[in-house]
Amino acid sequence: MICKLSSVQDFNDVVLISSHDQAIVTQCARLMSETDPWHAMGFSEDECLATLTASVIVIHVVWDGGTVSAFLASLARGVVEEPLIRIVCVRRELQGAGLGSHLLDFFESVLFPNAANLFLCVSETNVRAKVLYERRGYLAVGKFSDWIYPNQAEFLMRKTRGPRRKSV
Repeated sequence: MICKLSSVQDFNDVVLISSHDQAIVTQCARLMSETDPWHAMGFSEDECLATLTASVIVIHVVWDGGTVSAFLASLARGVVEEPLIRIVCVRRELQGAGLGSHLLDFFESVLFPNAANLFLCVSETNVRAKVLYERRGYLAVGKFSDWIYPNQAEFLMRKTRGPRRKSV
């Protein structure tokens, strides 16, 4: 098994499929390499595939007639033992149609409904995504300057539902 993908679920008319098929994971890597910000930053399909086949990453795929329309890659224990969205990728021609929001809903409400905190990273060059995350209640809590490229920053964003513990 290369990657673990979610079980079949119908979520607001978005079908999330389950497969351990290398071809689906490869489709995700190809989509990622053709979509900004990864395309603009020069990530190859092989580099994207290496990211997606990390053993701790779980991929949830929006499947449309044999094609990956969008996907979310996450880690259950990403930042200080809390869930982390590693990647949200939506096919260019479908951006702005709500698939990214559906994937965020799925992450927040279905995968981790009881998590006190949810995290994600976003590049400063990915302005539309950062605005979406802010609108969804994520706040920048850290900045990684020169992490991927010189003079470019990545932001760690957190959505909190309260402290991990209620009292001492």
